[in-house]
Amino acid sequence: MAARTTTVGRLMFDQAVPQQFREGLDDATPLGSDQVKQVLQRVAEKDPTQYRDISHRLLQLGAKASTEVEASFTMKDLESPIDKVKMLEEVDRKEQALHSDKNLNDAQRERELVKLYGNLSNEMPGKIYGAAHALGSNLAKMVASGARGNKGQLNSNIGADWLMLDPNDRPVPVPIKHSYAEGLDPAEYFASSYGTRSGLISTKFSTADSGFLSKQLSAATNDMVVTEKDCGTHRGILSTPDDKDNIGAILSKPAGGHPIGTILHARTLKDLEHKGIKDITVRSPLTCTARGGLCSTCAGIRERGHLPPLMDNLGLAASSSLAEPLSQGMLSKKHSGGVASSSGKTQSAFQQINNLVQVPEVFPEGATVARRDGKITRIEKAPQGGHDIDVDGERHYVGPDLELHHKVGDQVEAGDTLSSGVPNPADIVRHKGVGEGRLYFVNAMRKTFQENGLPVNRRNLEVIARSLVNHVRITHPDGLGDHLPDDIVEYNGLEPGFKPEGTQKLHPNKAVGQYLHSPALHYTVGTRITSRVAKQLEQQGETEIEAGTEHPGFEPDMQRVMDVPSFRPDWMSQFGGSYIKDRLLKNVHRGDSTSNIHGTSFLPGLAVGTEFGKPLPGVVGY
Repeated sequence: MAARTTTVGRLMFDQAVPQQFREGLDDATPLGSDQVKQVLQRVAEKDPTQYRDISHRLLQLGAKASTEVEASFTMKDLESPIDKVKMLEEVDRKEQALHSDKNLNDAQRERELVKLYGNLSNEMPGKIYGAAHALGSNLAKMVASGARGNKGQLNSNIGADWLMLDPNDRPVPVPIKHSYAEGLDPAEYFASSYGTRSGLISTKFSTADSGFLSKQLSAATNDMVVTEKDCGTHRGILSTPDDKDNIGAILSKPAGGHPIGTILHARTLKDLEHKGIKDITVRSPLTCTARGGLCSTCAGIRERGHLPPLMDNLGLAASSSLAEPLSQGMLSKKHSGGVASSSGKTQSAFQQINNLVQVPEVFPEGATVARRDGKITRIEKAPQGGHDIDVDGERHYVGPDLELHHKVGDQVEAGDTLSSGVPNPADIVRHKGVGEGRLYFVNAMRKTFQENGLPVNRRNLEVIARSLVNHVRITHPDGLGDHLPDDIVEYNGLEPGFKPEGTQKLHPNKAVGQYLHSPALHYTVGTRITSRVAKQLEQQGETEIEAGTEHPGFEPDMQRVMDVPSFRPDWMSQFGGSYIKDRLLKNVHRGDSTSNIHGTSFLPGLAVGTEFGKPLPGVVGY
């Protein structure tokens, strides 16, 4: 047997973790927090019965190392690992170019400087960490192991923070060009003090703010319960094999030799990538047709390694998966000292997520959205700053802080973004329909989490989107049940019974300008079929769709998360939301008295309480 050259620490780790859980971890692979997480994940998937013992042995190993093994650093570790002189010279040239540009006013010049410093603030932590780790810095090793600090703190000590945020999350336009090891000049010190104060303030309010959002999300999604094993739909959402969140999802269309119903594992996705497959269609909570909840198959394999059982509450689990990292992200701001994480952003991750679910009328940093289909016929500067854009004669205003995305002559569709920024999801839903709005909501939430370094799984966001982006406003109630004009009702409850007149089965290209009368892919009933929609349907093999010229009698209308429980048809389940008095009075006025103690909401069962302790239906004694 060949001699092995390794460390004592690695031998102790090998004793704590059996070989079958150490795949891919050879002696050349450094052991850090990420590797330990991978090992524990592997244990949980392969043999959960050993998880407690192995995690306890690793805990004891860590405790022993932290109390008996010395860890220190030298003065050399405090030196900058990169050539800062050259970098500062380049920054000075860019600053001088901005100051000498006579086409910029003071406000525009400040925005460009903030963008310059913000880019550096975003890039520096990774650059400093990589360079320091390559030089064998003990401080970088501590960060890599997860024992002490993070990349941002390492950058503050031996790199440069560049851009700080004040307590209102606005960038302070004073660059921090020195590290703490080098020492700050007076202007840098006072600028950094804003960041310190911002971190302390966020610590005081983080638990309350994130807790309130978690409460609202839980109230809005607690009826997302598994009610069927398989709803039988062949619909799904378009994705790619390189998206790791597809692990556990189920194919709704064949791909790369894998049939419909294939459960996607890491090796399956790698096989699809190897075969050059660019797009796949997977089952999703967004397109599930289960009545009153979700089906196991559309939900896919969950964290326990199997399909969720009946009555599993996926809504509460998904809400918790969002609230926890948001809370930790706000708390971590204390340790980042209020350093700006990226350029051009003046809002925290919490504020961005909160705006997406609260859909305020005035959307902070919101992109301008086209209100009609047509060609851009004119773009000119607005007298108050920014630009006016005409789309076939209808004027749209783009603020001075936003960049234009189109030029004269471009063809756009209603709901397309005309500028930079994050569009209000309610605008996307209004112009593009519930289905497209759900998909946009998922992608916008996911992007926000990822840009702020917070963990999130796309399939949890899909569960939340199904519940939040789920409302329409009745315009013509004929054939839509006992509703009145202007009523807000849940789309999921309306879709199964929707039977419009004048429906035809057409090729998507023949249905442009009409409305979908039956769902297709992720598109929902009532979606206006544009040339872009028709093209995607055709590309995904949808050669025949049900459509018609008649408007469906309702319009998509996204509601804020706080109001979602108020529009449930079960009057008792509405008690899980806010404004209970108003909803109760409205139900009395309209005579709405329907409630189901066997429904997906737990509130009617709690309110009645007559069946506590009784057997399940079908069992003697029920």
